[in-house]
Amino acid sequence: MPSKSHFLDTSGENDPVWIHAEPYSKRPQFPKLTEDLTTDACVIGSGIAGVSTSYELVSRGVKVVMLDARDILSGES
Repeated sequence: MPSKSHFLDTSGENDPVWIHAEPYSKRPQFPKLTEDLTTDACVIGSGIAGVSTSYELVSRGVKVVMLDARDILSGES
């Protein structure tokens, strides 16, 4: 069972299914955007759809920036 602190990283409405297999403490951390970037595509959101879309674009040679208000895969999708 995930710790109660994991709700600080999500909306808390639902518990992501993957949180039981891999806790947030084991996820990579990424810095906040602090400068302007040039990219081919900008994906807003890093849930299942955003990560999948980014993966497909990168695998085709597209330069991608993925933005999210919270940590990657921290929502309920």
